[in-house]
Amino acid sequence: MASAALAFGVPMQIKCSQADSKIECLKKIHNNQSDVTFIDTQLGFAARKVYNLTSAAFVETEKTGNYYGVVVIKGNKIKKFRDLKGTSACLPVYNGLGWLSHVQTVRRLNLVPNMLCSDSRGLWNFFSKACVPGAKSNELNKFSDLTPNKLCQSCTSNKSGVMCDATPENPYYSEIGALRCLNNGNGDVAVLDFHTIKRLFGSGSKEVEGIKLEDFKILCRDETIKDFSLEDPEECSITQLNGGEIVMKENLSLSEKRDIALTLIEMDDLFGHSMKQYPPTFRMYEPFEGESGLLFKDTSVALISVFDRQNSYVNNYLKLQEDMSTCYRDNGAGPIYLSLLLILSSLIVIIIE
Repeated sequence: MASAALAFGVPMQIKCSQADSKIECLKKIHNNQSDVTFIDTQLGFAARKVYNLTSAAFVETEKTGNYYGVVVIKGNKIKKFRDLKGTSACLPVYNGLGWLSHVQTVRRLNLVPNMLCSDSRGLWNFFSKACVPGAKSNELNKFSDLTPNKLCQSCTSNKSGVMCDATPENPYYSEIGALRCLNNGNGDVAVLDFHTIKRLFGSGSKEVEGIKLEDFKILCRDETIKDFSLEDPEECSITQLNGGEIVMKENLSLSEKRDIALTLIEMDDLFGHSMKQYPPTFRMYEPFEGESGLLFKDTSVALISVFDRQNSYVNNYLKLQEDMSTCYRDNGAGPIYLSLLLILSSLIVIIIE
């Protein structure tokens, strides 16, 4: 990428470096060791609240790369959204899109009557117990008066004996982990990404062994009940969000932010799917030397400028982030550290003027 950018006259010098995880990428940007990185929007809240980052560009994906949050149930206990109160929940990760979608839905439907945004206990206590990996971090306890033990009460112990870690060793971490939690009877409801679950079952992944997708139903937005044979999840999902973004430091000057944002869009014009007039020397969204997903998810097709507000998925995502940021400001809670460890190494891009 660096060589291609130089050859095509991109005004900023591009340099790539490697980190062990996306969290390490975010730390490097926060510590002024790098400038931008691509993240899945699952990390968007942590990027903002923990590392003080902001969007440099949004990533447009194929429809299956967008996030469609669906309320997944097993059995006949739950028929309406009001039935969710007092149940046990399985959520992929604390402060991930499933958790944030739950919080937004509880507020939107007024499922906790007269609840103010600052009444965090009303949100946390909506479920009788839960498994929300990452909820028991020391940083969460330090900045909050919440009692997060119940958010780990439905979790099972992993190999290290720690039940609520947001790590791959925890069998109830991630989208498939939350479904496994529901399948094993540790919860009554989960909030999951429709396409991630469909993709895992469609690929025959070993992660789905012992789980039958037909055992689960979706509580749709209009409170009808459907199954996963659904072709288009839009009618059923409680949130529809873009799947990725590129982040940079929040405390840059306006001119620095603009220069980075415009450079990214220029690179998309030069090396994205829309550029067909020369033989391809480098393609941002395609495998490089046989390796896929080095810079972006495989479903990525283009970048969307931060100045473009026409994409409904991006607008929904920004609204979700704004709603949750307001809640955390009102609550007086400081930065909440999300301990996520991704086993695949990740690339960071350093932009040198």
